[in-house]
Amino acid sequence: MVERFPTVDAFRASQIYPQLKMFTLKNSWKSGQTKVESWVCKYARKAQYKKCQRMLKLEYHLSRMEVFDNNS
Repeated sequence: MVERFPTVDAFRASQIYPQLKMFTLKNSWKSGQTKVESWVCKYARKAQYKKCQRMLKLEYHLSRMEVFDNNS
């Protein structure tokens, strides 16, 4: 599933932003003029927790922001 937002502030006002508290930043890189962040479930690697395969990828472009979610 892909969500597109016109600005970062619009993303912060969305329902997805509060869910980031359940995730941890796995990787962050810059590709050209785009900043990309890869987020994974916070408890995915903890012992005795049920595996969580959900991942989010945030792409910060100059004129928009995109959120890719594998939990569609």
